[in-house]
Formats: sequence, C-alpha cells, structure tokens
Amino acid sequence: MEIGVIGGGSIGLLLASLLDRSGHQSTLFVRRKEQMHEINRNGILCLPDHTCSWVRAEQIDDLRQMDLYIVCVKQYDLCSIINQLNTFDGSVIYIQNGMGHIDLLNGATCDQTILLGTCEHGAKRQNERTVTHTGKGKINLSLFRGEQALLQKWTNSLNSDIFPLKPCCDWEVMLIDKLLINIVVNPITAIYQVKNGELLTNQYLHTLAKLVCSEASDALGQDETKQWVRIVNIIETTKENDSSMKEDITNYRKTEIEGILGYVLKRIDQKSSLIHFLYLSIKALEEKKG
Repeated sequence: MEIGVIGGGSIGLLLASLLDRSGHQSTLFVRRKEQMHEINRNGILCLPDHTCSWVRAEQIDDLRQMDLYIVCVKQYDLCSIINQLNTFDGSVIYIQNGMGHIDLLNGATCDQTILLGTCEHGAKRQNERTVTHTGKGKINLSLFRGEQALLQKWTNSLNSDIFPLKPCCDWEVMLIDKLLINIVVNPITAIYQVKNGELLTNQYLHTLAKLVCSEASDALGQDETKQWVRIVNIIETTKENDSSMKEDITNYRKTEIEGILGYVLKRIDQKSSLIHFLYLSIKALEEKKG
C-alpha cells in the first residue's frame, strides 16, 4: 500500500511521521527542493518526543500514482493539486481548514473516491524537517464522493493508537463543526495576537468570541448554545496553542481566510456583521505585511 502525503507544512509533516511510526510506508510530497533534500538527509523530527521518522520526500511537481493521497496543503493551493490528482486513480483524503474547497471539489470531473477529513491534532512546524506535536487528537473522516467501502477500507487499514481515525456519516456536519471552531478562534487570535486560551480569560475577547459564535451558528443553521459549549471545551484543551492563522500572520504568510470566513460571508448580510469585520481585518493585516 503506497500512501502519498501532500504538503510539507505542520500537518503534512506530522501525519507523515505518525504514519511511519504506525508501520505505514508513505511519501511526503513538498514544493521546495530545499525541504525535500533536508528530509531525505535527516528524516522528520517530531517533538517533544524527539522521534525521527525516515520518510521519503519528493516534489509535488513529481506526483505519481499512489493507492491513497492525503492532501494537507492550504485552501489557496488546492486548485493545482486537484488538477494533478485528476490524472490518477487512487483515493484522496482532503484535510483543510474551512469549507472553501467544497466548491472546487464539486467542480472536479473525476472518478476518484474522495474523502474529507478534519484534523484534531495540534502541530507547529519549527523548520523544514521538524514539527512539534502540540496536542494529540484524531482524524475525522467522511465520504464525499465515490465508494463507501473505501471509507471503511482506509479506516480499518490506518486506524491505530498512533494514527487514530474516526469515520463520520455526514461530511457536511463534520466540516461545519470544524469550521465554527476556525471562525471563532482563528481570526480573533490572529488580529489580537493572543493564544487560544485568552478567548476565555480576557472578558472582552470572550464576549467577542461568543458573539461571533452566535452569528456564525445562525448563518450555518446550527444550535448556538451547543456549539458554544463545544467550542469552549476545545479552547480550554488548546489554551496554550497558537492558531494557524495567528502563525500565518506572524510569519507574513497568506492565511486561509477565504475558505473560512469567506465561505460564511456568502450566507449573511456582509455590511453589518462581526464576521465581515473580522474578514476585513485579516485582509488588512495580510496587505500590511505584504
């Protein structure tokens, strides 16, 4: 069984390492030659356990036939990846923040079995080959299109104590649950440059987070009370973590704002919403930082 992990960011490095440690051979496809050479020379180092995984790295431009692809690139890099994968037969798991990729996948014409995933692991990339596993979690997995039997096959094949997988019946419910977390946590922590936990300890950020949860839950047809309880639990669990959007802004990288808040803005009155304010604020920070 050949598995291709696509994307050399924090989640790609972590999943490639976890797959190796659970006994699966995988290839990590990355964009830059420098990262490819560094991983091939020295392996992937996973902190805080200092576990080194010897995973083969190749360039994304050299994608080839695999039994399974796990796509961990950012939303804005998906178009070219989807076009490349359309030429292959393997099953594909897409693990992205937000829901902007749904329109792209709906427009893709291919016969592949497509699975959607959400990642509950916390991870922070330190350099080309090093990732810190900041919080242990699982991958939630649901069928988007194709053969239901393949969802069961990959769950049975990959699920382990090191690489836990949970199959979900409804991909939309699964993605909306993760989307609401991203909507509440990511932009506020990025704008105010705080760790996740300050959304609960700072009374003003707490109020803002709750109002954003209310607005987003209404736009997405969700129960505000249930979602807020769930989001608070997740913030408490990840209170010492930095959100991915905060990291992107800090490191002058493009964020996934379009796939997260942009998706919701299509469903609400943009002129008078907190979500619109957060969206414009992140776009302004992106422009300011170049």
